[in-house]
Amino acid sequence: MKNTTDVFPHNVNEAHCAYPLEWLDLLITFTLDPAKNDLDLMTREQAQAICDRMPAEEARLLMAIKKQMFAVAEESSTRLITRRYHSALIILLDCCLANSSGSSAANPLLKMVFGSLISCIDSILSYLESHYYRYMPADLRVPATYLSVTRRELREKIRKLKAKAAAGGILQPLKDIIFKNLLRFADGAQLRHEITFQAVLYNKELVRRLGEIDWQSDEEGLFSQLNEVLWYMNFNSRSYMDFLLGYIRKKAKQAGSLKEEVKLLYFYSKASKQMHQSRGAILDPDYHGLGYVLQKWLASEIAYKEEKIRLEGLSPEPDAKKTAQAKAKDEMKVLCDLSSDQIGLIIRAADELRILVARSMTAVFRSIVPHLSSPHKETLSYDGMRSKSYVAEEKDKQKAIETLERMIKKIRDY
Repeated sequence: MKNTTDVFPHNVNEAHCAYPLEWLDLLITFTLDPAKNDLDLMTREQAQAICDRMPAEEARLLMAIKKQMFAVAEESSTRLITRRYHSALIILLDCCLANSSGSSAANPLLKMVFGSLISCIDSILSYLESHYYRYMPADLRVPATYLSVTRRELREKIRKLKAKAAAGGILQPLKDIIFKNLLRFADGAQLRHEITFQAVLYNKELVRRLGEIDWQSDEEGLFSQLNEVLWYMNFNSRSYMDFLLGYIRKKAKQAGSLKEEVKLLYFYSKASKQMHQSRGAILDPDYHGLGYVLQKWLASEIAYKEEKIRLEGLSPEPDAKKTAQAKAKDEMKVLCDLSSDQIGLIIRAADELRILVARSMTAVFRSIVPHLSSPHKETLSYDGMRSKSYVAEEKDKQKAIETLERMIKKIRDY
């Protein structure tokens, strides 16, 4: 086998290399192609040289990507760079996996080299997928080889996640739902449709976020750490939706009365509208999102229970309720056997003599008048009464004076 330095230089620089992936490309498509070279002739020194070079090459490529992304301003250019690198790396990954599955697959040196290569490519792909998620070709089908690598990595991460999520506890049914969905994707079981990049990126991000929460906390409720992650990722699994609705039903039954149930349902409706959700993220793009299903169900439950309350007479109808409140308010008023203008004169005099003290005359009228009624009017206007007290007629003045004199005489008789 040719020395690695015969195939590519050690100091490839993106400044004079129009194709930043040249080193990886030559290594995979020529040096490590079993159809072009006898890979079993590779020495330990050559294998070690390739593996030692890999971290520096990964760092160089990541820096080249960052520089190119930083140099462009338009989103279309960012999208083009992202998709170019992503598609080129997947092609190289496919080629690498094909080369590694040949008759030399049992060679420990080759296993080490191909393992290092796959790890390098996967790290760069992960960087693109995590930092430039929205520019990825989400609706494109994932190549079989790339999917195979992704699923293998996901299975390992899910295994670690399950070990982290202690078995048992009140959240065990929810844990079962999550891991059943994740493993179904990672194992490729019962998936009868083509896998798109959207599905791969979604499951990778979900596993990453689940790995960041405190699994030792067994907190219950729709707003636990676990539920917040699932809501943020729009985890619209049918089994998870059934779990959420079952939880709300259970809490509603514990409320004690229909009125309290309605209050609780309104609370869940408000709270779910305020939950954060990742833009564009969804487990099953062919089904309604979590928010839509939950809001529709809550609206239906609230309407049903409010109608039940009305029909059972547990709450008066709106118009009747208003009438009863108005009647009760009127019954609390004091009937004054004077006209509105005459009452106004007495209140004005009491204010100006500082018998009644408030911030202003308006405040005096506002405090007293709503609690009074006259023989001709049940509801008196405090503002109108105050205004009329400045332009009172003689007969109203005389009537007010006579009333006050009668009160004086009465007091003298005590």
